[in-house]
Formats: sequence, structure tokens, C-alpha cells
Amino acid sequence: MKPISSIIVVLIIAFISYSCEQSVYIGSPDKIPINNRIFVQTNPESAHIYIDNKATGIITPDTLKWLEDGEYMLTLKHEFFIDTSLSVSLNGGVLHKFYVDHLLNPGHYGTLECTSVPSGANIFVDDKEIGEKTSHTLKNIVPKNLKIKFTLPLHRADSAKVKIIGGTIQSLNFNLDDTTKGLYYLKSNSGIPNENLYCIVVDSANMKWIGTEENGIIRFDGKNWLQFNKDNSQLSSNLVKCLFVDKFNRVWIGLNNGLFVYEGNLFINYSEKINYKSVSSIIDDKTGNIWIGTRGGLFKYDYKNWSLYTKENSGIQNDIIYSLCVDKQNRIWIGTDGSGIAVFDGSFWEKWNMNNVGIGEKIGNVINYIACDRDGIVWAVHMREVRVRETVTAEGGLSYFDGTTWHLITTPLINTQAISSLYVDKDNNKWIATKNGLGKIDERNTPALFNKINSKLFVNFITACSIDKVGDLYITTLGGGLSKLRKGSF
Repeated sequence: MKPISSIIVVLIIAFISYSCEQSVYIGSPDKIPINNRIFVQTNPESAHIYIDNKATGIITPDTLKWLEDGEYMLTLKHEFFIDTSLSVSLNGGVLHKFYVDHLLNPGHYGTLECTSVPSGANIFVDDKEIGEKTSHTLKNIVPKNLKIKFTLPLHRADSAKVKIIGGTIQSLNFNLDDTTKGLYYLKSNSGIPNENLYCIVVDSANMKWIGTEENGIIRFDGKNWLQFNKDNSQLSSNLVKCLFVDKFNRVWIGLNNGLFVYEGNLFINYSEKINYKSVSSIIDDKTGNIWIGTRGGLFKYDYKNWSLYTKENSGIQNDIIYSLCVDKQNRIWIGTDGSGIAVFDGSFWEKWNMNNVGIGEKIGNVINYIACDRDGIVWAVHMREVRVRETVTAEGGLSYFDGTTWHLITTPLINTQAISSLYVDKDNNKWIATKNGLGKIDERNTPALFNKINSKLFVNFITACSIDKVGDLYITTLGGGLSKLRKGSF
């Protein structure tokens, strides 16, 4: 009797043999597979090959194999050309070769119609001027991606990437922005990284310095944009609260956590000197002292010593300071959070609030902004919060002090309850940044309002403005980037 284990081994071998025989058998021995082949080459290469409208997953140059006898529709799809189709008859397992040169067919070149409003713009192709002006049609273009740009004097240049498809007629039209009176800079057409801009100053070299909430500082020389932030400079934060240019052309930078000075391509860190406070305002007086308003008091720097004034050691009613200015008598005017205005002449302190200004209590003791004009008049932006049940609304107004009496400014043109900042230019015009546009009060107290309807503003929410050395007005906005109104247009 054989051992049981031997029987099991024999059965396993038999099963394996049977399985192998089944896997080798593929059908009738008289049917031999036919290997018709098609080799396809194109110029340019990388055309996708389709058989009977079905993708093969093969791109040129390559060979299709193991095709049965019969009629096939071969289609070549290329990124830059219209489809090319041809009928193929296969028989007998032979190799068929096809070479398709798209560039030998005049109908496979592209056409681009270039138009602009207004017409007469210079046409650039891949940054090279071609000597033609709009309206003009570019013909016999080799299909590919092209950069097309139009330029026209006193208009903003515009450009686009155009995918030229062979055998087609395409059109490109630009409405060129008329910059005769001004223009605006957005992320899409300039080097600004953010369209929420909060403050701006101009230095003696006509550099524009712009503060942002998330991207640090932007410097603009009229053509080039340069960004300084905590990733590429010594700045400790990207949240810029205020900017100031002193008499030595140094740029003072107030951040939410410190103070810096830009001088000679270097950032000097003075944050420790002000106890890393949030800085809201920076000015210098007529003797060159620097005054810094913070959320922790008023600091003074005479280039040797630092001094701190608070409600504990001075006549300031509140340590949270929003704004500073210097009048003709070299007195420091200090706008506070909820305690009105403090005035310091170097020895004595004076206080102004709703109890003694005589313009009514509703205007508010929060002084968001304060400015001194060339005539010695002090302008103040007020705000107060009004709570009705669960809703809190902000009210306020604009006042000025003529040296004797406070006056309340009211005008239907300018919304004085929604003021972001106040700027006095060299001609003594008062510029009032509001949520509804940019207000202006000239020396004759004539009001005007600039908004996106009547000027080159992308939005109406204005945060600040400044006039540069050639007389152009630069305006920062919330959500609309930077605008420029040309001299003579305002």
C-alpha cells in the first residue's frame, strides 16, 4: 500500500499539468494573429493618435501594432493645429508609414486680428515691436503661444498670452485705459502684492512708500516696485500702522509691534526703545525731535535720549494715542482714544474735549486723526460709538480750531462721519479720506469729492493720500489698490 502523502503529490502534479495545458491553449490553431502596423510621424511632434475616434494613448512619433485587416479612420490631434484625419486600409500584416507636416500646408498657419479702443496702438509680439499699429491682422503665424502687447501714449499698456491655433482666425481686442488724468494700480496690472493699502508717504527722491496690513511696505519709484516684509528684511511684522519721512529723508515705520527707521538701505530697529508698542503716528517738530504716538503713551526722541509721556507723568488724558501733529508754535497736538485732545508746548499741557470745545457732545472724544495746516489751524477727526440694543454704530465729524474757537464742518459732499485720515498738502488743501471717496477742502473752504465715477479710482474706500514731487496725487484704498491722479486733474 502506497503512503497517503505520495498519492497527494501525484494529484497535485496532475492538477498543475492540466492547468498549464489549459493556459497554453488559445483557440483554433489555424487562426494566426495579423500584425498590421502603422508608424506615424508629424511635424511638429507630440500629436495624439486616435483610431476610429478612440484615443490610443500614443503620441507621435510612434507605431500602432496588432491591427486587424480592415478600414480605419486615423485622426491626429495636436495642441496647436486643427485635427487631421485620413482613411487607412490594412491588409496582410504590413507596415504602413505616414508623415504629416503641418507646416507644409498653408491652411495650417494661424491668423490674429488685433484691434484696440482707441486704435493706433503699437503692436508687440513676444516683447518685440513689429512696426504695425491697431487695427491690423497678423497672418501666416506659426502656431504656438505668443505674448501680444499693445502700447499707446497716455494709455496703460495691456498684454495677453494668445494660443495661436493653425487653420483658425482669432481676435484680440483691448480697451486701453486712458491715463491722461490718472490711473490705478492693481495686483493684475502692477507689482503691488495686496490691494488693501493703508498709508502712504513720499520721500525727497520722489519714492512712494506704501504701508499694507499683510505684506509689509511697498516702495514705488514710478516704474519699479520693491517690497519689504519680515521675510526679506529686518522688519518684525507685516502690519504697517503708519509711515513718516523726516527732514533727513529717513523713513520711519510704525508697526503693530515696534518701530523701525529705513536709512541708507538699512533698517534700524528702535522697537526696544518704545517697549515694542503698537505705533499709530510719527511726526517731527521744528527742532528735529521725533514724536511717536503709541498704544502705550507718547515717546520723544531727540537723537540722544528717549522720553515717555503717559497719563501718570504728564497731562495726557489717555495712553492710547491715535494721531499727532505740530502747529506753527511748535506745540504737539495729541489725539487720544476717548479722551479728546492734549496739547503740549514743552512745558504746559492743555486739554480739549467735548466739555470745552463747544461744538456738542455727539461729535465724540475719540480723535482718529489730527492735522495742522499752514495757517496754524488745527483739524480734528472725531468719532464716537452709539449703541442701540445689540447694534453699535460709529458716528463722528470733522472740526477745526482757529486759535480761539472750535468749529464743526458740515458739507453734503463729504461724509464727515466716515473719515479714515486727513492730509494737508503744500498748497494748504485739506484732503479727507472717507469710505465714500476722497474729499477736498481748499483754502476758500470750498468742498469737492473725488470718487470712482468722476476720477481714476477703482473703489471709493479711501485710506490715505499724498502728493509727490511732480504734483501727482497718490491715493491708497481698501480693496482698490493704489490710484494716481495727475497734476491738473484735481
